[in-house]
Amino acid sequence: MQKTEFENFRRFEDTISELLLYTRKNESDVISAIKNSMLERNIEWEKYSQSSIIDFHRQTEANLFCLSKWNIEEEYQSIMDYIFYITKKTSNSILDFGGGIGTLSIFLLTNGLNVDFMEVPSNTLNYALWRFKRRFLEPGIYTTLNQINKQYDTIIALDVFEVLEKPHAHLKKFSEMLNKNGLLISSMGNVSSSSHPMNLAKNKEFFDNFDRYAEEAGFSNSPFENKFRLNIKKKN
Repeated sequence: MQKTEFENFRRFEDTISELLLYTRKNESDVISAIKNSMLERNIEWEKYSQSSIIDFHRQTEANLFCLSKWNIEEEYQSIMDYIFYITKKTSNSILDFGGGIGTLSIFLLTNGLNVDFMEVPSNTLNYALWRFKRRFLEPGIYTTLNQINKQYDTIIALDVFEVLEKPHAHLKKFSEMLNKNGLLISSMGNVSSSSHPMNLAKNKEFFDNFDRYAEEAGFSNSPFENKFRLNIKKKN
């Protein structure tokens, strides 16, 4: 087995092991849940988002398996490596906004960086907290931006702008929370895909004009290359 294949296998095994411990499901059920996670997440979207979009994010369980599957893929591993390359050079303080099941925060924390983590109260947050605890990691934990009264060198917002009802307001708030020359590292998912209905179609205009809105919010282009779908802006 080649090194890359072995690493992929090890990540898969570690992910299955954690989900088995946390969910107390049997192995075949966990593997099935990962395999069918996107379909189940879309079913949950239809069920929970009828009242409000935030209800979906609070109640979805399938997202644990969707994110677990995505986080072990080579592309996500490359994203984490690149973010670490950037932040170890530039950042004494990092906010992982919408940090999901905590994989990126765990990676940065175990490599010696100072990270705060924000996720809405949810099954996703509970799993992230469990994962931090079993590794004896203690990031600052927040569930809303209003709880935060500090400045950061870097704010990371991976695949979250597309699910926000008010992305413009968040972009402005991120600018206010960053130190001068601080970095906003974001990525944006597909908002026109039926397989991701939680990526709000109304945000397409925001994505199409992101550079202009970022400039209006006080950002300029950073010296770092926009690799792996990452959009990296510097606070003026």
